[in-house]
Amino acid sequence: MPLPNSQSGYTFTETVLVLLSWSILLLCIAPLHHHTLHHVQEKLFLQQFQEDVLLSQQLTQYKHPYFTLYFYETNNQYALYDSKEKRMVFQRTLPADWRINMLTLKPQVKFNQRGIIQSPGTMKFTSRDTSYKVTFPFGTSRVRIDEE
Repeated sequence: MPLPNSQSGYTFTETVLVLLSWSILLLCIAPLHHHTLHHVQEKLFLQQFQEDVLLSQQLTQYKHPYFTLYFYETNNQYALYDSKEKRMVFQRTLPADWRINMLTLKPQVKFNQRGIIQSPGTMKFTSRDTSYKVTFPFGTSRVRIDEE
C-alpha cells in the first residue's frame, strides 16, 4: 500500500547518477569502437591490395603481358592499366590518412607471361599508427606485407 504523500518516479539525484553512469560507460566504449573500426579498415585495404596484385599477375599470365600496375605517390592511389586495350581496369585510392612511399620498387610494376615480376623491389604503406613494408620478391611468389 503506497504512502499517502509519496510520488512515484525518480529523484533528481538518482537521475543524475544514472545519466553520469551511462556517460562514463559510453566514453569508455566509443574509443574502443573507433580503434576496432580503424583496424578492420587496415586489414580490408591490405587484403584488397593483395588481391589486386594477384589479379594483375594472373591477367598477365592468362590474357596478355600488357597489364601494368601503377603507383601514384602524390595522389595516394594505385591503378591497373591494360596497355593493349588502352583502358583502366581499376583505380584504388588509399584510406585518407595513408601514404605510399616507393623504396626500391619502380612506380610501374609489370609481370611477364610466367607471372614473374620484371623489377622486384619494396615499397611502404604508412598509416596513422602503423607502417607496412610491401615486398615484391623475385619469382612467381605473391607480394609479402610485413607490419613494421
